[in-house]
Amino acid sequence: MRALLFMPLLSLCSAALLAQLPPQSLWVGGHAIAGPVGQRGAVRDGGGNLLCMVIDRGGGSQDALTILRSTDGGQTWSNFLAPVNDATSGLTGSNRANQAVMAVDDQDRLHVSWQRAHYPSDYEQFYRNIDLTTGSMSPIVNVNTLLSIPLTSRSNAQAIQVGPAGYVWMTGPTTSNWREQLLRSTQPYGAGGGFISVGGVSPANQAQNSRLAFDATGVLHAIYYALPYIKHRSYDPATSTWSLVSNVAAHGGGSMARAFDLRADLLGGVHAIAMVNTTASGTSINPELQYARWDAAGGWVGGDVVASWTQAQITASNGSLNNMRTAGLAVNEATGDVFVVMRDFGAGAGSLVIVRKATGESAFHLTRTLTAPSQLRDDYHAPFFIGAENPATGLTLSDLQVFWRQGATGTQFSAWHAQHPGTPLAAAVTLGAGCAGTSGSPLVIDAPPPILGSTAWAASISGGPPGGLASIFATPQPGPAPLALGAGCTIYLDLSLVSVSNPLLGPLPLDATGSLTIPYSVPGTPGTAGSRITAQVAVSDPGGTPFGLVLSNGLDLFFGW
Repeated sequence: MRALLFMPLLSLCSAALLAQLPPQSLWVGGHAIAGPVGQRGAVRDGGGNLLCMVIDRGGGSQDALTILRSTDGGQTWSNFLAPVNDATSGLTGSNRANQAVMAVDDQDRLHVSWQRAHYPSDYEQFYRNIDLTTGSMSPIVNVNTLLSIPLTSRSNAQAIQVGPAGYVWMTGPTTSNWREQLLRSTQPYGAGGGFISVGGVSPANQAQNSRLAFDATGVLHAIYYALPYIKHRSYDPATSTWSLVSNVAAHGGGSMARAFDLRADLLGGVHAIAMVNTTASGTSINPELQYARWDAAGGWVGGDVVASWTQAQITASNGSLNNMRTAGLAVNEATGDVFVVMRDFGAGAGSLVIVRKATGESAFHLTRTLTAPSQLRDDYHAPFFIGAENPATGLTLSDLQVFWRQGATGTQFSAWHAQHPGTPLAAAVTLGAGCAGTSGSPLVIDAPPPILGSTAWAASISGGPPGGLASIFATPQPGPAPLALGAGCTIYLDLSLVSVSNPLLGPLPLDATGSLTIPYSVPGTPGTAGSRITAQVAVSDPGGTPFGLVLSNGLDLFFGW
C-alpha cells in the first residue's frame, strides 16, 4: 500500500520515447579481427542513418573494409559500400588491413583511417573520405608515405575527429615506435588529401592508442598510454599551442592499458574512463575501471571506481585471462550525464551492461543488462557508443547506440548492435543535509535512481531517533530556495504545495536503529519517464530540536532510464 501512494505525484508526460532495441547481430565473418573495428567504428550521419564498418575476409583471400548502413534506427542493416581499401592499402597480400576508425562531418562526408598493423615490423596507415550522398570515394592517402615514416615504425595511431570549420584531425605514426603525432587536414573536409603535423601527442616517450575529443571551446583533447600512466594533453587550434601533460590514471601493468575512452560535453567538461591494474605487476591482475572528469578550472578530478574485479573473476572458462578491452564511454553533451558500457565480471558474471552516473550523483548505477552471462574470453569485445565525432546528429542526447564484436581468434566473428534510450535519465540527487536530534546523527533519506520497470527500488531512512514516527512529504519540485528553520534544519520542498496534515506517507515508526526501508516498484510505462518528485522526511523528536522534530535532507527523484 505504501508504494501506491507515490503514484499521485507522478506527473505523466506524453512525449514519444525511443524504444529499447535488443542486441542483434549485424554481420558474421571469418576474420580474426572483425568489426565493428576500432574504438570508433560507427557513426550517425545528418539524415539519422547509422553506419558501421566491419572487415569482411571474403573467403580468406582478402580483407575488405565494408560499411554497413541502417536507415531505420538500427532495426535492419544492409551492405552500403565495399571495399573502402584496395590492393595497395591492405585489401590483399600477406599482411592485410586489421583496424579502422571513422568520423562524419556536417556535409555528410565520411572520413576513414585504417591500418595494416602487424608485429613486429609491418605498420602502414591510410586515409580516404566518402561522400555518403553519392557513394564516391576520394583517392587513398598513404599516411606513411606522406610523412616519410618507414613501415618498421610500430604504431597504433587510430583516432579521428572532425573539428571546427570542418578540418579533419587524426593521429599518425612517427619515426619512433609507439609514439603518435597529431595531424590536421590542410583543407576543410579533407579536400585534396593533404595533412600536416602539429606535433607529437606526447612531448617525449610513449603515446599509444590515443583517443581524441573536442571540448565546447574547440580545444582538442587527447588521452594516451605512456607506461605506467594514462596521460592527457590538449591542443588549441586557435593559438597553435599544446598544454602540459597531466596524469589521468595509474596502471600497474598488463595489456588492459589499451582499454580507455574519451568524450566531451557542451558544458566545458571532458570525461575519461580507463581500465587499469591496481596491482603493480603485469602477471598479477586485479583490474579496476576508473572514471575522471576534466574542466579548465580544476583539471582532472576523479579516480572514481566504476567497477573492480579480482583475477579469479576475470579468468575465462579455458583458464586464460579474459580480454579486458571491454569498456566504452558516452556523455549526454547537454547535461554531462555519463554512461559506460562494460563487461561486468562481478555480479554480471561476464555479461555486457550499461551503467550511468547522472550529474550530481556520486556513484554509477546499473541501468541495463544487454547480454547473457559468459565466461568465454572474447565475448562482448571492444564495446563503444556512437558519440559526437560531428555533426550534431552524432550526439548522445536522445539515445545510446552500442556496438561490439564477438568471437575467438580463428573462429566466426560477429558485429553486434543494441539501442537504449538516453533520455530522460533516471537520477536521485541529494539536496543539502538533514539535522540531528536526540540520536546525534543527521536524519538521512536516500534512494537509487528510479529506473523505469525496477522492481527492487527502495528508499531508506536512517539517523532518526529509535522508534520515532516518520512522515514523508513530497512536492513536484524543490522550493525556490532552501528555508532554514534553525538547529541545522532546512526545508527543501515547495512550501506552497505542502500540507502538514497530509503527508505522502506516514506517520511510520522507525526501528530500534532509527531506520526504515520503503520498497517501491517503479512503473515501466513510458509515460512515467520524465516525472519528478522531491521528497523530505520529518520525524517527531521531542527534545531533539526546539520545534520537536528533525528534518532530513531533500531527495530530488527523476524517473527515467
